[in-house]
Amino acid sequence: MEKLNFKLGTRRSELALIQACSAAAAIENDFPSVRFDVVEFDTPGDRDKSTDLRTSDPDFFTRDLDQAVLDGRLDCAVHSAKDLPSPVPEGLDWFWLPWRASREDAIVTRNGMAVADLPPNPVVGVSSDRRAEYAKYAFPDACLEPIRGNIQERLKQLDEGRFDILIMALAALERLGLRDRAVETIPLSELPTPPGQGVLAVTFKAGDPVMETIRALYVKSVAFVGAGPGDPGLATSATVRLLGECDVCLYDALASEALLENLPETAEAVFVGKRSGKHSMPQNEISALITERASRGERVVRLKGGDPGLFGRLAEEIDALDALRLPFRVVPGVTSVSAATTGTGLLPTRAGIARTFTVATPRKRGATPHEITWPDKNERLNAPLIIMMGAKSAPEIARELRGEGRSPDEPFAIVFSAGTHDEKIVTTTLGEAAEGKLPENPEAPGIIISGETASPEFIFKRRGAFRGARVLLTASKDLSKRAASLVEWMGGRPIIFPLVELRPDTERIAELAGITQCDWVVVTSPAAAEIFLDALASLNIDARHIPKIMVAGPGTARVFIAKGIFPDAVPDSDFGAKGIRKLAIREFRDGDRIARVRSDLAAPASELFADSALKLDLLDLPIYKNVRLTPESLPDFDAALFASSSAVEAFNDNFGAAALDGKDLAVIGEPTLAALKHHLSSASPAVPKCATIDAAVTALAANMLNTGGSMKHTKKEGRTTNEHE
Repeated sequence: MEKLNFKLGTRRSELALIQACSAAAAIENDFPSVRFDVVEFDTPGDRDKSTDLRTSDPDFFTRDLDQAVLDGRLDCAVHSAKDLPSPVPEGLDWFWLPWRASREDAIVTRNGMAVADLPPNPVVGVSSDRRAEYAKYAFPDACLEPIRGNIQERLKQLDEGRFDILIMALAALERLGLRDRAVETIPLSELPTPPGQGVLAVTFKAGDPVMETIRALYVKSVAFVGAGPGDPGLATSATVRLLGECDVCLYDALASEALLENLPETAEAVFVGKRSGKHSMPQNEISALITERASRGERVVRLKGGDPGLFGRLAEEIDALDALRLPFRVVPGVTSVSAATTGTGLLPTRAGIARTFTVATPRKRGATPHEITWPDKNERLNAPLIIMMGAKSAPEIARELRGEGRSPDEPFAIVFSAGTHDEKIVTTTLGEAAEGKLPENPEAPGIIISGETASPEFIFKRRGAFRGARVLLTASKDLSKRAASLVEWMGGRPIIFPLVELRPDTERIAELAGITQCDWVVVTSPAAAEIFLDALASLNIDARHIPKIMVAGPGTARVFIAKGIFPDAVPDSDFGAKGIRKLAIREFRDGDRIARVRSDLAAPASELFADSALKLDLLDLPIYKNVRLTPESLPDFDAALFASSSAVEAFNDNFGAAALDGKDLAVIGEPTLAALKHHLSSASPAVPKCATIDAAVTALAANMLNTGGSMKHTKKEGRTTNEHE
């Protein structure tokens, strides 16, 4: 296999080398066509061991590495994310890697003595202002001294008696195998750490197409959403859902703050609003903040009042993301225009009275708040036009507009099926449309947009790991909802297309009444967990009376945890039958009564535990049935994800194997892979290392990036390729 060789730079310390090599191995696992050669560098922070870090330059530990990237001596560099200067030097781009270690700081003492046994007036080695402030609070009688050197050098100074206490990053100790040196972990509530602590960052030369492709797998699409005109009830359900999924919300003054109640407890809300020229933050800083949080791999929601595209400075913010080729998506919202017209009865269109209207602001950009600069006649004549229900008469409409004096070069677009996964945009000029030079119109409804803003250059770029691909999700509805969310955050367009419906079997559910007499209940899928919990409620069985719970993986565990029930046994890996068998050997005892909750098509308990040498009393409970669905038609799609062998079989029966020709595919695990190979022997689907829906979506995205143009065809000066078996 031909591989692209990259030079990846790192500092020479043991910790930096461990971090760089682990990052390289993880990226190579996701992108098999890439190979990294690790190159060691010194930085000012390595050469200068005397400067107090509290007064050092922001790029003290990154400068020489990043300069080598800019000079072309390196393709990229790996840093501790907290060491990155903000902003990074001009000409560089960056992103955080998603594999994160502990965020907390730890207390390390000489000879591992307990904090209570420290001598009077202990000497504390500090390397930052925040650690110094904490030390003053935690050890009021201590003497604070600056400390320099790598982790091992600091520990040596501690052990030699120069210090009694050090405050160190727990992640660094863990990566070096020195976790046992920490005598106490400091809670984040007592000592907050920088956002990048425990995180690795990659810097690369801006515009490098291969590095941008790699980054696409590790960042999420920024979601620009409309909050509506004020009443939180006028926010769309999509807005509410995205708020509930985000890591950070950047919100405007016009957005109802009641909407922020939908944020997860762990999410951050940042006010960036402005009113009548009074800005809490300049627009360029807002745009920079959006790109920074996106580059961290966070799920960013930019919450704007009304509809984000109407007078909301949306263009500047997406232009900032576009410049860095970072992904985004825009969710339209209800505008104040709608509230003031539709909501009051002052309708802008009434049959026989008015069939068109203009929306404008009373001043141009840069005008003072009281300076009225109303659009003049010429500006109004050439303003963009939006024409509803006119797609089938587009040539006639274009000729009418030409007759009014509008330029033949004016951009002219038709948007079909706007807002759906079947959306299609046709662009031309007003002159060509008037001459009938338009592709055949789809049967779908279309909206005409004529004017300078209809130029194809303004159509949103599809970026992210999926790059706008339409991903067919054949899982059950509940599982598909989770998959759809991740597909959207990764820049794709999900198509929820269940081929199997899970229906509770009321007769078998009645047998759950005896479950309170069991020692364990085994649940191997999120769907089984959902139906099991609903069935318990229908039988009035208190969750406190059910036996110990063993689940097949974190996805199934999440269903229980959402109800305040914490499973007793969850595999660390091998999420499926193999992991369950390993747990059973460890947890079960001879004579235990085991209830196996499953679908009618899943392996029975006797088969699941056939290899066990234990003598188990098995209660097999197929409490729901897989019922095949027969969709009338197959939507257009670019990739498909199969979450069960029954979905594969249903797809084959409904549409045939040929419908998957040329499509990117992924399966959730080995049984589904076997079914796909049986029906489509030439298929090479992506298979995740663990059988979860999140891992399957990520594997599909990685596979599509690996087969894309950037990874296959890009060669740069100084970058070589080798043949590998």
